[in-house]
Amino acid sequence: MRRRAGACALATALLVVAACDGARSDGGADSSASGTSESAPTHEETQEPADVAQEDPSRPPPPAPVAGLRGLRVVTSVVSDGLPTVTRTHSFVFPERWQVVACPDGGDASTCAFTYRFGLRTYRRAAGSLEAHALEGDAARDVFVEDLVMRAALLWPDGVAWEFEGDAAVAHGADRGAPDVDLVARLGADGRPESIDAIEGATLLLRVRPEGRIDEGDHVFPDALVIEHGGRTFVERLERVERRAFFVDRFFEPPGAAEPIPDDVVQPIDELPIRPERRHLLADDERNYAAAVLRARERATTWTGDRDGVDWILEIDSSGRPVAVVVRLPMGAEPDEEFALSAPRRALAVAAPSPGDPSDLARLLAVLRRAGGGAPTGAPYLWGPAGRVQLVLPFPR
Repeated sequence: MRRRAGACALATALLVVAACDGARSDGGADSSASGTSESAPTHEETQEPADVAQEDPSRPPPPAPVAGLRGLRVVTSVVSDGLPTVTRTHSFVFPERWQVVACPDGGDASTCAFTYRFGLRTYRRAAGSLEAHALEGDAARDVFVEDLVMRAALLWPDGVAWEFEGDAAVAHGADRGAPDVDLVARLGADGRPESIDAIEGATLLLRVRPEGRIDEGDHVFPDALVIEHGGRTFVERLERVERRAFFVDRFFEPPGAAEPIPDDVVQPIDELPIRPERRHLLADDERNYAAAVLRARERATTWTGDRDGVDWILEIDSSGRPVAVVVRLPMGAEPDEEFALSAPRRALAVAAPSPGDPSDLARLLAVLRRAGGGAPTGAPYLWGPAGRVQLVLPFPR
């Protein structure tokens, strides 16, 4: 799908503004250089004991498709008069799994704010903080409400169970996180919503007005959402939609909050982009994620200056520790004596929400190797901006 760039969270009670100090983030499989979205995901079915779910009703039900989608990632730009543009990255697995990363344009990863929903658990991690805190009361309710309204607007008419009444549709208590909140949609002549209101009793909590349309074959997404909340109006414009995104459950809770969950989702990449690349072996004192990232940035700048389209990846070993930096020129760039073309490869990838944790990476790497069926592999690597890092395991073609 097409698009532009940017989206913000702007510090009101609602998440539409969760980070006025925010910054950029998001991350699909390593296919961005070729301009393609992820291939259809495969996954290992959740093997969660039934008694665990019964003992802990705060956990979400097992993943189940909505509108034919196991999950969804949407990158948007949010603008409002007098406020900076912010990029928001919404990641969903249905039901009751939602992560939002809000990043002001021009900021680095430290300016991103994170909001998480996992079943009845909600968390927020402020920009510049390494710790997330659990939300309660109205703050938690607002997260449930925005998740509900976003699903309703993006997946219409499949996002919630609607009752149609003439030129309106109503959904009573459509989210167990906010059982007293109803949705009321006013329908246009085409049967699509002109507005969706979230109402608690007689109080309007949030109004969203979908505008325009993006035809994606068997589904129509709005081009933009005009959001009215707290006396302000925000325009959230869709920049990119990834319909085949899917994420492990740990992705929807902040690091340290999520318990180990044995279901991991693997995304196949049919063809990795062929690009000129140059490798730098890390010193022993650089074999940790933070130091490796600094070295990667330094190598990219030293070797390429300010050249557009350059990125880098971190190769890791079987223990999950970085071993090398690979700086990559854009597709179509001519190789030279320093930069050699990568070989044709396919790959498997999985989200790596804790790239600085070698033990977690080693576990994910084992999942990828098992999914590969024992086939010979290349060096595994980490790729993607903060908040969207992927672990990629390439295979020779």
